[in-house]
Amino acid sequence: MAFRSLKEFAILNHVVLQETMGGSVDGVNKTFTVTGTVLGSTIDIYIGSQGGAQLMIGGGVDYTFSAPHTITFTVAPPPNSICLADYLK
Repeated sequence: MAFRSLKEFAILNHVVLQETMGGSVDGVNKTFTVTGTVLGSTIDIYIGSQGGAQLMIGGGVDYTFSAPHTITFTVAPPPNSICLADYLK
């Protein structure tokens, strides 16, 4: 892949989109992780099914984030849900 500028290279190498979070999606587990180190609180979490995913609200409403890798949901995602994260690293 050719980059048009150094800025484009930097942006593309620091943005993580639709990473499948680590953790058991069994309807009981509330703790999940991402592989990269999240920059500050630049994380968005999505939970859903094959039909689409819904953006979750952080700040303790739907989940809390503990740097650098851990997401803890207030309610465990339903079994077999898709758990995705977008973030800057």
